[in-house]
Amino acid sequence: MTQAPKTLNEMLSAIPERAVEHLVREDGQFTLMRPKFVSPRLQWFQRLLKRPHFKVKLDTVGTCLWAHIDGVRNGYELVEILRLAFGEKVAPAEDRTAQFLLKLVEGQFIQLKNTTPSENQSLETA
Repeated sequence: MTQAPKTLNEMLSAIPERAVEHLVREDGQFTLMRPKFVSPRLQWFQRLLKRPHFKVKLDTVGTCLWAHIDGVRNGYELVEILRLAFGEKVAPAEDRTAQFLLKLVEGQFIQLKNTTPSENQSLETA
């Protein structure tokens, strides 16, 4: 997907794929590692840096979502996983998941794949 989805339905219908690596902290939660420079022209410079990555620590909910982003599940499936894991604690789960995915897209931590139009139509008619 070249641009960020405009609606909640578009965001949750898309399939997120990881674009960065992560580390597992001692407490079992994840820290995302995004290179400071993503341009191929600056890769040489990044190797010279003492700290070549931005580090973003995820909380329990973010770690749960990140663990299930696999390039196969769409946002709606992630919402269901979140509900099963945390129940009412994450209500409204759709909004929370969509906001998390949007922040990850904006920070270049994930990329979103569109579902094909035929898949969207079959979901709406089902």
